[in-house]
Amino acid sequence: MQVKITVTARGNVQGKLSAFAAKVGNAVQNAGLVTEGSAKQRCLVDTGRLRSSIKYTKKTALSCSIGTNVKYGPDIEFGHVTRNPSIHVAAHPFMFPGYLDGKAALLDELKSLS
Repeated sequence: MQVKITVTARGNVQGKLSAFAAKVGNAVQNAGLVTEGSAKQRCLVDTGRLRSSIKYTKKTALSCSIGTNVKYGPDIEFGHVTRNPSIHVAAHPFMFPGYLDGKAALLDELKSLS
C-alpha cells in the first residue's frame, strides 16, 4: 500500500517560511563571524600570522566554517610536546572558546526569532 501526501504552502505561509529561513541563515552567518572575531581576540600573538590566518567562509545559506591553515594552529590550541619530550607546551585554546561564543550568539539570535 502506498500513501502519498502533498503539502503546498500557499500565499502568506510560503512567504513567512521563506522570510524565517532567511533570518535563520543570517543568524548562522552572524554566529560564524562572532566565532572568527572571538578566536582572533583569544589567539596568542607573536608575529600575527596565526591570528591573520583565522578565516570565516560561508559554505551554504545555513552553514559556514572558521579555521586556520597555519600548521602550528593545533599545537597552540591543544598544547604539544617539543622535540625534547620532557618539555610540554601548555594549550592556549582560541578556536573552541570562539566556537562557544558563536554558539551562544546563535542561540540568542534564534530565541529572538520565535
